[in-house]
Amino acid sequence: MRRAAFLVANDTFPEDPSILPLLFPQNDAQKLAEVLKDQETCGFEAIPYLNETSQKILSDLDEISRELSQDDTLLFYYSGHGKLSGNELCLVSKETRTDLEEGLGCSGLSTGEQRETAHFGSRLLSFRSDCKHL
Repeated sequence: MRRAAFLVANDTFPEDPSILPLLFPQNDAQKLAEVLKDQETCGFEAIPYLNETSQKILSDLDEISRELSQDDTLLFYYSGHGKLSGNELCLVSKETRTDLEEGLGCSGLSTGEQRETAHFGSRLLSFRSDCKHL
């Protein structure tokens, strides 16, 4: 049985100066990766994504979801800004621009889409989001 942890941390947003940088997302993801990789306690493959684009994150998440079987476990963790768009929480990525509707990240990184993607071929252990709302 495979156990994979997909850890996303975004703390800088160079495309939109109105989105303030955060201090600890990368540290949080790296420390969590250390704990999850410990074979005696958790035994996960921990994959940190630090300030990656939504395209890279979604592509790799889709790839790992296809590799996992029904008996495998996928843990998804996000630390960074979040923005509400209607009833949907959008996870803000480094290329997000709040002045463009499509730039919110909702078409790329949203909590609903992440849950749906992660259920293809594996069971989702946890969807953990540590967001600071814009």
